[in-house]
Amino acid sequence: EGDAHTQNTVQQKDEKKKEKEKEKEKEKEKEKEKEKEKEKEKKKEKTAGEENAEAEAEGSDSGEEKDSGTSDSGTSDSDSDSGDSSDEDVKQHDFDQTSAPVACSDDRFRINTKNLRIREDTAKYLLNLDINSAFYDPKSRSMRGNPFEHLKEEEQALFKGDNCARKTGDVLKAQQLQLFAWEAYKHGAQVHFNAQPTQLEKLYQEHVDRKKELEEEKKNALLNKYGGKEHLNADPRMLLAQTEVYVEYSRDGNIAKGRNRVLIKSKYEEDAYVGNHTSVFGSWYNLATQKWGFKCCRQTDFAADCTGRQEDAITEESIGLTKAASSSSDRAAVGDEKNLGEGESTEKGGKEVSPAH
Repeated sequence: EGDAHTQNTVQQKDEKKKEKEKEKEKEKEKEKEKEKEKEKEKKKEKTAGEENAEAEAEGSDSGEEKDSGTSDSGTSDSDSDSGDSSDEDVKQHDFDQTSAPVACSDDRFRINTKNLRIREDTAKYLLNLDINSAFYDPKSRSMRGNPFEHLKEEEQALFKGDNCARKTGDVLKAQQLQLFAWEAYKHGAQVHFNAQPTQLEKLYQEHVDRKKELEEEKKNALLNKYGGKEHLNADPRMLLAQTEVYVEYSRDGNIAKGRNRVLIKSKYEEDAYVGNHTSVFGSWYNLATQKWGFKCCRQTDFAADCTGRQEDAITEESIGLTKAASSSSDRAAVGDEKNLGEGESTEKGGKEVSPAH
């Protein structure tokens, strides 16, 4: 047992030594990689310095050639010319390396512009000087609310706030896709408006096509069963009909200028409230008298004024139809009793009355 224990300890020590050696090797490799990166950076700096030196040499050579061509010019002028040309060459060289324009954060040197307006147009914040009017955000140069909301629709200007533009273009289509995504997710479809827009649009298009097919099938089934297909398309003669008769109508629908006759729909006056009535004549029917009348007061006389009380209406009880019926039934009962009495008396007397021939 002691030998086994010593062997285990020896093995553990060997494993620890191996792990330490591996860690040392990894650290050496990292140091080598760092040295390689430093050498690469030094080479890049050397190449950049050599290129700048070459550019300066070229500029100085060109300056010397110009100075030799002009013998009368002074030494100071030649030095300044050579310096300017060398600077221009360096700038041109740098521009060739980075020919693409780079966006600058400084507003003084920014190339692109945003939300510029025409100087003839009135600024948004000057349309309504009321403090409680629509809010203007100077950072985004936007006014989402309507500055003329307190005015009538016809008195408002062309600008009605930036929110009006949110209902144009593909905004409504995007909202429909969002609603469809919510409803489809409720029914178990794994779609999302932001995560899977292409799949969602494809499913929505399939849904719309299927819906149109079902509506067309239902429409054809109804037309085949009940008919009426000839009324779906308008008569082209009516669509392309033209006339040169000039007519002007007033607000009440009468002809103000032009043709004297108007197409009359009914021989009776329509929507006429006479006698302080709140309903037209013919809006109520009396079953007792079988006459038309007014619904407001239930009177059947056209010339009668409105009382405003429906209890004034003529009923079967008011004209005595129910009493007459009861009296007639009483008379019939009395007649039956008399006939029965006469029959009993004849039977007692033993006389029979034969009908006269």
